[in-house]
Amino acid sequence: MELPIVAKAGGIFLIFLAEVVVLHIFLIAIPPLRMKKTGWAVIQYVVIALALLGLMSAVSNARQLVAQGLLSISGPHLQFEFRDLRSRADDYSSPGIVCRTFVRGEFSPPPEEFNRAQREFDDVCQWFKKISTTIPKELPEGDADIDWQSLSAPPQVSDVQLVDTIHRFKLTLDGYNTAAKSHRDLQAAAHRSDRDSFFIFLLPLSLSLALALQATKITADTWYKPS
Repeated sequence: MELPIVAKAGGIFLIFLAEVVVLHIFLIAIPPLRMKKTGWAVIQYVVIALALLGLMSAVSNARQLVAQGLLSISGPHLQFEFRDLRSRADDYSSPGIVCRTFVRGEFSPPPEEFNRAQREFDDVCQWFKKISTTIPKELPEGDADIDWQSLSAPPQVSDVQLVDTIHRFKLTLDGYNTAAKSHRDLQAAAHRSDRDSFFIFLLPLSLSLALALQATKITADTWYKPS
């Protein structure tokens, strides 16, 4: 199988020369078809339209090239964000940071305050245990978001440490969702759609015709002097 003519520099150059010859004949050499001033103004707009078509093709190529390069960074970053989220869910649901039992001592607060703090830590511990079973163990298929609203609501607590822990966990979840959305967007941008293929296929033809029209306009303005 051979490449199409639009993918060969020599073929496009021959097409350009043929377009120049044909346009010179039909727009300049044949008196009944010869362009007037208004007609040449319209031609200039056609040249701009063809150049814009070429610009769309160039943008499509640039988008895919940049997106493919960024995917090599986005993938590991997404993995890092998910591991961080999974690690926090495991740490907060295991004995230590949140899941702990207080022991009264000489400097402990009054019983009412002491018991309230223990209840709040117990409630948050149970919440994180539930969260730990809800969040997937592996990166979700399709890099799907993990919606905060889909998780059980956190308990209402007054302890500053617990409030900060829940807030940091939500920030970690938001960080994963942001990385997941960015990765999905880059995957879509790196994919060549049928429309992209159409524009890219037309790029050499549209630019060659635009240049041929412009060359004919230059000939008409500079060298052709009607008698």
